[in-house]
Amino acid sequence: MKRYPCIDNDRGLTLYGEVVDTYGARVCVRESSADPLVHGWLFIEGGGITANDGAAHLTVDQARDIIKALQRFVKDKSE
Repeated sequence: MKRYPCIDNDRGLTLYGEVVDTYGARVCVRESSADPLVHGWLFIEGGGITANDGAAHLTVDQARDIIKALQRFVKDKSE
């Protein structure tokens, strides 16, 4: 069964932000469980024009939202 990390959160990891792009791909920034190192995930899932996950077609506003999500992750993990 395929997991969708932007949606599935059965491990209590923080979701810092998410957008759905022009073609339906979900782009999200999520905390990683890779202790003791601090890591985060930038997931790109699905979408109507790509055969595989990994590409997103973002508007300027969507790009700003992802940047803000990445900044929240950095701030949270830098404290």
